[in-house]
Amino acid sequence: MRPRENPRRSGLVSIGLFLPYDGIPHAGGEYLLRHFEALEAGFQISAYAPGLPENVAAAGKTASVSATRRAVAGTGALASDRLKPVRDLVKLIRGASLAVDVEHALKNDPEFLSRVRSAAVLEFQWTETASLARFLRRVNPEAVQVLIAHDVLAQRWSRASAAAPTLRSRVLFHLRAVFARRAERRAFTGTDVVIVFSDKDRAEVLAIAPTAHVEVSPPSLVAAGMPQAARARESTPQTLLFTGALNRDENHEALVWFLGSVWPTVQDRVAGAEVVIAGAGPRPELADLVERSPRVRLTGYVDDLGPFYAESTLFVVPLLRGAGVKFKTITAMLWGIPVVSTSVGAEGVGTPAHYLAVDDTATGFAEAIVAALGDQAQRDTVAQTAFDWAHGEFGAELFTARLRRIYSAGTAASSASLSTGATTTP
Repeated sequence: MRPRENPRRSGLVSIGLFLPYDGIPHAGGEYLLRHFEALEAGFQISAYAPGLPENVAAAGKTASVSATRRAVAGTGALASDRLKPVRDLVKLIRGASLAVDVEHALKNDPEFLSRVRSAAVLEFQWTETASLARFLRRVNPEAVQVLIAHDVLAQRWSRASAAAPTLRSRVLFHLRAVFARRAERRAFTGTDVVIVFSDKDRAEVLAIAPTAHVEVSPPSLVAAGMPQAARARESTPQTLLFTGALNRDENHEALVWFLGSVWPTVQDRVAGAEVVIAGAGPRPELADLVERSPRVRLTGYVDDLGPFYAESTLFVVPLLRGAGVKFKTITAMLWGIPVVSTSVGAEGVGTPAHYLAVDDTATGFAEAIVAALGDQAQRDTVAQTAFDWAHGEFGAELFTARLRRIYSAGTAASSASLSTGATTTP
């Protein structure tokens, strides 16, 4: 690695799908903000993301980090509706990648390339962005390349295929899984370090790329306003809370299933119980279902979810598919809220002792909620157990220490290899 005048402020170029800002309304963006906060003391961070409207807007919003944030617009060469079949085919075959026009824009952006050449670390947030890894290795062969795999995409699409209602969709999702696995293998082996959020995801990565260097670094989701201890929850009415970006397929499908197959049983048996769905971007189908469902409230976008967590009785995670650690599950535990979840929502997060119940059937999920609403002592016991575990695993100090260790070890190894004449992994 080339000498640096101030090793505590090395250059870090981060390529992601989003630009973070204070109050960003989805878990991936919130993680990215915490990630930058943990590293900004040691790195001068430059963050880039595709020039989507939300990222253009994000670049102008306040963020609690000193990172330079920039949205890079592509050419839009395949943007027309007439070329949608071509666009979809390219997306399928590439498996997991940035859009071709965004890649082209970054490869020809003088400011971006200048920062890459002087960087000690090149970071890829979300596996899709690692489609630039080989090119950037040629631009700066000395930089350490770190991939943060928020999800294992092959697993996501495999699950979608298994749950698809038609043969056509099953085949399509299966093909997406095949091509995603190929792209992920290339990304996992082509970068120097892969960071995942759980031991479960580490096993998934190694199943795809056995030679990858994988580090587990659970995210920090502790936020201002969270209680210092789990407290007894005697809210009236008893409130079931769900949070998430409602335009995501997994969240939309989970709520349609919950409201259609689970909630009718609960509302019939627990007088006065209500559901609060806090999240932006609900689809018309979900909005209509909420309108037809008694005692269900849809908030839309809110600046602060804190009051909703503080006033809820229990948290529901009715996810039926998806991959990766579900931040919403961890956040509820950090707030001291007891959780009822499906196995997908609980995957990689704690043990059965940290949940009121984990059940994938509508009947079992509903029965667990009914039982929990009638047993405050059990709710409080489980909430305290989960609260203690979550703060021990996902505290800010521990997250920062883990992340800095991984990045400092990577840059030190790179420096050592250059001083001995060794080459970086191609």
